[in-house]
Amino acid sequence: MNEPSFFWDIGMLPFLWGSLDSPTNGEVLPDQLPFKLKVDHNTGVLSQVYNPVVSEALNFAYDFGSMISEMMDEEGLGKKYADDFLKYILESYPGYNFKQKKILEIGCGTGYLLHKMKEMGADVLGIEPGAHGQEGSIRYGVPIIRDSFSQSIVHEKFDLVIAYAVLEHIENPKEFLEEISGVLKNDGKLLLSVPDCGPYLEHGDISLLFHEHWSYFTEDTLRGILNNFSVLNISSSGFGGALYATAGLSNNTPGESIPLLIEESINQANAFRARSEINAKHLSKFVTDALNKTKTIGIYVPSRAINTLISQKIPLEHCRFFDDNNLLHGTYFPGIDIQIESRDMLINNPTDLVLVLSHSFGSKIVNELEKAHLPHTEILNYDQIFTKSI
Repeated sequence: MNEPSFFWDIGMLPFLWGSLDSPTNGEVLPDQLPFKLKVDHNTGVLSQVYNPVVSEALNFAYDFGSMISEMMDEEGLGKKYADDFLKYILESYPGYNFKQKKILEIGCGTGYLLHKMKEMGADVLGIEPGAHGQEGSIRYGVPIIRDSFSQSIVHEKFDLVIAYAVLEHIENPKEFLEEISGVLKNDGKLLLSVPDCGPYLEHGDISLLFHEHWSYFTEDTLRGILNNFSVLNISSSGFGGALYATAGLSNNTPGESIPLLIEESINQANAFRARSEINAKHLSKFVTDALNKTKTIGIYVPSRAINTLISQKIPLEHCRFFDDNNLLHGTYFPGIDIQIESRDMLINNPTDLVLVLSHSFGSKIVNELEKAHLPHTEILNYDQIFTKSI
């Protein structure tokens, strides 16, 4: 009897890797790449099917300095992410003396978090393949190796290993975690963060799919892939819709829960596909009907919409994009000739309709836009869009 499985060929999706000054990735990188999903039969994790063309494009983007993920830094949203994760670390180790503790951060970005921990007396080291790591090393005065992580490039063991927004980018996360266990001291701890994909899977929201992300974790599958560790804590972040986890080395034999986890993941993935296909058709009809009534449409947090817009071939005439991240203002998504604008530009020149497509910050954005008093603009959040017809 064949084992139950899940496989979904979604087709071509935009290849997002950084902010663009024009609506194309240029001659070196494609604007779109194929995307297929499966449930991994070893871990139960919903995963992007390996494609060498995608892998090659990602390796080039990482080497160049991919910036699609929000990095921890000293200003803007990056600082809020950093402050929230640092708060989690300090609350996980109340009274912990960081002086002389050896800390390794894998995928450290500019090194901002390491800089904050160095201020507390820690002995820090970062690993970052992108050029921004070397720039940050100078700016923050922390050592950063320009490379991808493996045991072979570090020659000591650490009290803490941090992997913030890294595990989802790894083609084989199980092997990656085994490599990490080799650089932890016996009483060392792993602290990591991954996007919480549970709400997106439940809503059938394909905006969570990026070529950069090979794995899509829920709390259950994150715990499952850590089954060779002793999981001390998994919790939802206070900011940005992530899962935070703390784990130590374990001598225990992994339990028998993986087959059940795989079955549950397959059921969840099938429900996600069915719901997402319904949502895509609804959003396509919703936007098309609105445009047929000569409505101008503002799409807020457009990164949460472009997968559906592209896969459904939704017409984008009279559409505008808005985002609160000032680093995105004036930039484009690959293959879409719509420049991203600021909130002030929306307020000063409103559209007839605004669709706020963010799970994490949607309610906050809607409330703030309503206070801006746009009397001729209808503002809808994600859930309202799917309960309303034009």
